[in-house]
Amino acid sequence: MDTDSTPLVKLVNQTLDEYYETLQAFLSSIDTLGLNTTELLNISEQRKAIFVSLLKLDENLCELFRKVRKHQKTQKQIFQLQMYSAMCESATALLAEKIHKSKKKLEMKILEAEDAVDESKLYSSETRNVNELIDYSKRISPFTFAPESLEDGRTLQVAEPPYPSELKMRMGLISSFEFKDSEQAESAPGIEKIDEEQLFIDNEQSFDVEDSEFLLDLDLNPDIE
Repeated sequence: MDTDSTPLVKLVNQTLDEYYETLQAFLSSIDTLGLNTTELLNISEQRKAIFVSLLKLDENLCELFRKVRKHQKTQKQIFQLQMYSAMCESATALLAEKIHKSKKKLEMKILEAEDAVDESKLYSSETRNVNELIDYSKRISPFTFAPESLEDGRTLQVAEPPYPSELKMRMGLISSFEFKDSEQAESAPGIEKIDEEQLFIDNEQSFDVEDSEFLLDLDLNPDIE
């Protein structure tokens, strides 16, 4: 029998069957009742041959059982290797997913950084000369600082140089647009001339003027743009 190509389980079963048959023959050879001397000698020789066959079969079975244990151990190692391989594949897939997410986040950060750089370049190109801004602020500072007698507790104070009323400055800008129309109206016949000085004094002492969005939207420094 070719033991190299025959499955191990088949070899074990065949050897066990042969061992069982040989053992039955050996036990049958022990029954020698009613036999003469010649027959006893023949049976004795047969019994020796059967016993030798049993010993050889026993050795074969021991060798096969060692192979079975080795095969079982190998199968267990293969199973563990397959389990470790599956765990490794799962960990690899998880790592690949995390790398993909990290790559996406990094790409988003790069895009945000590029946008920030472009915005910075835009602001840098639009920034005015610092010295020019400083000179301009020095020129207008005498007209914008608060008086020394300013009280924080008072919400409304009389406007006096160099502390102008922003609301009146905006109203004055509107008045300048209507100056020509006023002159034409005063020069027309039948129109009573208004005392501008008295009107200015009356308006200067009146503080019940409410703010409006139109007045607050007026640009008091058009030369900056």
